Amino acid sequence: MTQPSEPELLADAVNTLDDLFYVFTPDGEWVEWNDRFTSVTGYDTDEITDLDPTDLVPDEERDDVRTAIKIVTDDRTAATLGTFLETKTGDRIPYEFKFTPLESEDGSLKAITGVGRDFTETNRQLEVQHSLAEELQNVSVPIVEIWDGILLSTIIGKLDSVQAQDFTEELLERISTTQATVAIIDITGAEAVDTQTAQHLIDTIHAVKLMGGQTIITGLNPEISQTLVQLGIGFDVETQSSLQDGLKTALKIEGVSFD
Repeated sequence: MTQPSEPELLADAVNTLDDLFYVFTPDGEWVEWNDRFTSVTGYDTDEITDLDPTDLVPDEERDDVRTAIKIVTDDRTAATLGTFLETKTGDRIPYEFKFTPLESEDGSLKAITGVGRDFTETNRQLEVQHSLAEELQNVSVPIVEIWDGILLSTIIGKLDSVQAQDFTEELLERISTTQATVAIIDITGAEAVDTQTAQHLIDTIHAVKLMGGQTIITGLNPEISQTLVQLGIGFDVETQSSLQDGLKTALKIEGVSFD
């Protein structure tokens, strides 16, 4: 049995990708593209060869594509662009494109490779998070029960002493009335975490623990982590960088399977 050559194997692998893959010259001439490219864009081979790379995005986004290509051409570095892919039928799909230089042995720019990834699901998740954030900001105390046994609270801006006391009392009251066992405190929207806010977090965590609950802190970015270390404040608590990961952790604690 004859084994396929390396180029054939590579072509087969590229054609199995869910992402768009394509190659064009610095002058905008198409060289190669995978099957996904034609199926998503709706253009056939003859039509693609007549296109300019900027023809695949809406008119108002074409300057951004030209700028990204110029960065690749002039600086010989990769460039990433979030925009819309406009299909032959006029549909617009959120896409992230990455352009990478392909150089010859003598250092000249031979071609530009491109990868396009559908961003629809990511956008949908961001919209859901944004909607949830708006809902939380519209209530007097931003605490909601998002699942049986799970409460989500959020710290937006900077808490003063009165707000901190109200927040803790309301959270503990909700734990008591809902019999919640997990409290997620999201600090993504916190302007800063100073000594007062950090101490408030610690007091709230201890209070939740005394009531038999567990606290998860989300949105703990590197800057806030460094601030806590510099302030000499530490606490033993579950932390996650994103609200999404915090939700997954809370659901696992409640015995929800993701299999």
